Order: sequence, then C-alpha cells, then structure tokens
Amino acid sequence: MLINNINLIEYTAYIRNIASNKKIYIWPAGRYGKSVGEYFNRNDIEWCGFVDNDIKKRGKALCNKTILGFEDVNKEENAFFCVACGDLTRSEILKTLSEYNYEYSSMGIDLICDMGLYNKNILDEEYNKMQFLKDKYFNERCFIIGNGPSLTIQDLDRISDEYSFATNSVCNIWNNTIWKPNFYFISDPIMAEFAIKNNKMDYISSEVEMVFCNAFNQIYPYKSLKDNVFYFKPLHKFEGNSPCFSMDVCNGVCDTSTSVYLMYQFAAYMGFKEIYLLGMDFNFRQTVDANNNLSVNPNVKDHPEFLNGNDNGTYWVDNIYNAHVAAKKYADEHDIKIYNATRGGKLEVFPRVDFDSLF
Repeated sequence: MLINNINLIEYTAYIRNIASNKKIYIWPAGRYGKSVGEYFNRNDIEWCGFVDNDIKKRGKALCNKTILGFEDVNKEENAFFCVACGDLTRSEILKTLSEYNYEYSSMGIDLICDMGLYNKNILDEEYNKMQFLKDKYFNERCFIIGNGPSLTIQDLDRISDEYSFATNSVCNIWNNTIWKPNFYFISDPIMAEFAIKNNKMDYISSEVEMVFCNAFNQIYPYKSLKDNVFYFKPLHKFEGNSPCFSMDVCNGVCDTSTSVYLMYQFAAYMGFKEIYLLGMDFNFRQTVDANNNLSVNPNVKDHPEFLNGNDNGTYWVDNIYNAHVAAKKYADEHDIKIYNATRGGKLEVFPRVDFDSLF
C-alpha cells in the first residue's frame, strides 16, 4: 500500500492501529528510515526494529533498535513493514515483500519529510523569513553554476561581479577564487554531513551573501548561527513525470534528483529574468534511467579535478532531464529567459549562448 496522500496526523492514527496487532519493522535503515524511527519513538508508537540488506549494518543499533536482515524477520508472525526510501531501493524491497505476501506501507517522501521536520521542531515562521526575497532582484540577470567537468576557475572569476547560485562541493575551491556565489545551497545530505563534521558552516556562511539549507538534513541545529542562513521545506510533488515548480519558496521548494532545480525556483522567486547556466554538462559516469537500468561509462568525469569531488555518484538522468524541462516550461510561461552558457556538455533543453560573448 502506497501511503502518500494523507497527512501526518492521519498516518499516525493509521500506524497506531497497525501497531496494536502487528510487529512493525522499518526497511531500510537509511536517513529516511531514521526519521521514521525517530518519529515513532517520539510519539510512543510500538515498533520492533530495522531491516536492511547491507550486511555491515546488521547487528548495529539505530534509534535504539537493532538492524536485522530480512531473513531474520521472515519467520516472524504478524510482521508489517514500513518502507521508507527512494524509488530505486523501494522497488527492490516491494518485490521481496510481495513475493513473501507480507503487508506493508510504502511511504511517500513528502510524508517522511514531514516526520523529519517534525522531529526538528521546525516551524513555518522559520520558512517565512525568506519573504523579503520575493522579487528582490527583479529584472536582474544571474548565473546558476553546475559542478560539471567543463567548469573552470577562470570562468568563475569572470562572473565575480555577477549574481550567482552554487551548491555542494564548489565551496572547496573558494580559497583559490576571486569568485564566491551570492547564494549557496546545501541540499545534499552527504554535503550536509560534511559541513557538520568538518565545522564548515562558519566558513561557508561568512563567505557568501546567503546560505539555503534543506531543512530535512541534519544541518538544522545551525539555524541561529548566522542571520544569512535560511531553511526551506523540501516538497516532492509531481505532475506525471515532471516536478512541480514552487512559486513561493516560503511554502516549500520542489526537490527532485538535482539541486539545480532548487536554484531555478529560488531564482524565479527572487525576480531574476535572465538565467545563464555554467558548468551544466549533463554527462555522468554512472546513471539510472526511468526503468531503473544502471549504466556506467568509466571514461566520463562527473566533476573537474579541482573540486576534489568523487565520481562514484549515481544520477537519475531522466529525472534530472525532466527537471530542466519543467524549469524551461515555467520560465517560458513567466517571461524568464534561461540560456546554457556551458562550454560543451550534453544539455540541449535551453538555447545555447557563447559564455565569452556575455561580457
């Protein structure tokens, strides 16, 4: 059963009823599962533990519960599974549960995010702090930076006097550039963990005009660190295969398989009317398509060497493409021009412009 179109209160009543006569397990023991487990603990919902396919996790504790393998639980009577993960892992788990005729709830990402945000007591007033951004840069132009291998320090320094958006590992090169983005995004959970463990938040927030963080990630405790650190609520809303485009970032920002889509939505909300893409190669080493087929091209680099990023990421290429198409549709309908100024690459959704001709 897919649980997505109900609110948190309704789900809580539903799962309490399940817990009255079933043994509940959360599968897998990832970041989404952890949020569900924390929510269950805070609300005194009875559950038995985690299930995970990763042998290295088994026997360890998370949310004060033991992580087990499916084979450990398979003989349990009245077992019920709360599946809390992304689409690729979800399809594999549901196939197993259906094969063994187990009951389960497959939880939508929006519902899981609501649990995670509830765990951190994030209030709407925190999101509303971004209201001042509405049309603040009306009719200005900006650059959205991708971290593709075509990106160069020389090109970044040429836009040091321009408004720009950037994300994730690009912060690793700021000691070597004149350029710093005005608007920096921490949306990826791996980057959030890196920023926390390496005490990077002081540095990041002091180098840029504004920092925007996915409130679902663990970086939320830094909310009072600086006045220029803001938090957005991630939404996972789609029309068919296309992600919705948020017209008001205070009410949430549609999050999909690329952080670039977040930046499109913020740029539009801020009033920018010309958006130029740089370093948006749209060419990845390891990809998964809409049918969950994995492809690996060992000759492709995901990032330039100077970013010190790894090339072991997996990119849901159809989702990313659909995000660019959705951004173009919104832009065309709202008199916003998006141009691709990337040197090379494979993204052909937007009109191409020569980067050097912009100056």
